[in-house]
Amino acid sequence: LRCFAGQHWEWDGVRFEVLHPTWDSYDNAELRDNARGCVLKIDSVFGSILLPADIELASETELIARRVAQLRAGVLIAPHHGSGTSSSQAFLTAVSPQLVVIPVGYRNRFGHPKPEVLARYRALGLRVLRSDRDGEVALRFTAAGVAAEPYRSKYVRYWQDR
Repeated sequence: LRCFAGQHWEWDGVRFEVLHPTWDSYDNAELRDNARGCVLKIDSVFGSILLPADIELASETELIARRVAQLRAGVLIAPHHGSGTSSSQAFLTAVSPQLVVIPVGYRNRFGHPKPEVLARYRALGLRVLRSDRDGEVALRFTAAGVAAEPYRSKYVRYWQDR
C-alpha cells in the first residue's frame, strides 16, 4: 500500500500520522523513491518521534512548507542515514529534537553519516546515537522523559573497555 500525507490512526493512546509524501507525488515519474519516503510522526503523552525514511533536502523543504507545525519531535531518526543530502539546518530547526538516532551500517560504502551532518548535530548540542557504534537503541518514553539505552553500553563484550 502507498503511504501518503494525511493517513493517521491511534493505537492505545498513541497517535501515528504520515506527513509525507503527498498523494499526487506518485503521478510524478521524475521523482526518485527517496523523495517519496514515508515520513511517520508518532506522538504520545510522554513524547514524540519522527521517522523520516530516506528523504533528502527537497522533501525536507517541502515538509517545512506544508507541515512545519507537525515536525517538532523530541527524537529524530536521522534522515537517509545521515547522508550529505539530508538533515538540513532548516529541517533540524523545525524538528528541534534532543536526540538523534542514526541507523547506519558499520563501515558502510556510502560513508554515512557524513561529517558535515554530524557537525550540524553537534552545533545544536544534540545527543547522537549510532547503530554502527552503539548497537540497538532502546527508547523508553515515560513521564520523566525519553530514556535511550544503547545496547553496547549495557552489554559490553569482555574484550571491550567500558
